[in-house]
Amino acid sequence: MLYGVPALVCGYFICETLFVYVSNLMFSYAAHVTSYVMTKEGWIYGLVFGTVIPLICNYMPSRKALGKTLRESLDKFHQSITEVKITIVKLEQMGISAV
Repeated sequence: MLYGVPALVCGYFICETLFVYVSNLMFSYAAHVTSYVMTKEGWIYGLVFGTVIPLICNYMPSRKALGKTLRESLDKFHQSITEVKITIVKLEQMGISAV
């Protein structure tokens, strides 16, 4: 949340600034003018997505890291068993003719 709150405030500022320019451009083509301020729903959606999604994205890695001892969490030499290495070898390199 240390980075989330300032990012949310900066995002709202940029969104509101761009909203004024884009709505002005659209209103000039449509010849219809409404408010240049974001709606309440826009602010709520931004607040919900700006706080809930980072919390969800940080929950699983934190849970995985805290579920082990500190030594196991920081051990980079013994990677997980789920690693897969794929090597593509042409038949000619193996000494097999395709025809």
